[in-house]
Amino acid sequence: MASTSDSIDYIKLLFPISQPGDQVRIGKIWLEGPYTLLSEDQLKEKFYPFVDEFGQYMFADWPNKIHSVTDLEMYGKNEDQDLSEHPGCPEWNDYGGWANGPQLKATGRFRVEKYNGKWWFVDPTGNLFWSQGLDCVEFGTQSQTRITGCEKYFSYLPAEGTREADLYTSRPMGNQTNKMLSFHAVNLFRKYGESWKDVSNDRIHKRMRSWA
Repeated sequence: MASTSDSIDYIKLLFPISQPGDQVRIGKIWLEGPYTLLSEDQLKEKFYPFVDEFGQYMFADWPNKIHSVTDLEMYGKNEDQDLSEHPGCPEWNDYGGWANGPQLKATGRFRVEKYNGKWWFVDPTGNLFWSQGLDCVEFGTQSQTRITGCEKYFSYLPAEGTREADLYTSRPMGNQTNKMLSFHAVNLFRKYGESWKDVSNDRIHKRMRSWA
């Protein structure tokens, strides 16, 4: 098959979980280089599987890529040390307010108030409060990968009856229900064991405090 731009008849985009009324914005589309369309049999022989047991692309390497469960455990220990050395701002109170800053009236609730000509958030104890944060902080809820119909992509999938198989979920898509798996959740289970959810929740809070 010719691989020049004038040989392209159409470009097909699929959005399997879109809903009526959703909007999609598409930017520039360009041809990066020569491309030969392989048949399904050729893809199976040359390219499948291409996702490793940790949910990563198999045919490339990069700094900090996970190659073993030992790597996961090592990075966990490294983070433990970093969080211990950087626990967060010592001037924060229990609400994240500025404990050593100006003291305004304590009302027992969050509010806004003008102080020295500027509007501030004020925490329940009357300390100035600067609100910042991240959106969608979670583990495994939004990082779901569809497995149904894509089994050949993966070099490893948890076998039914194993503890990792308990991490499979399902999601309705059109007229069928698809099996889903979060490799994020699987890797956390490998990293922290049976208490991975509790450890991950605690770790998320420590990270947020440390990074701010």
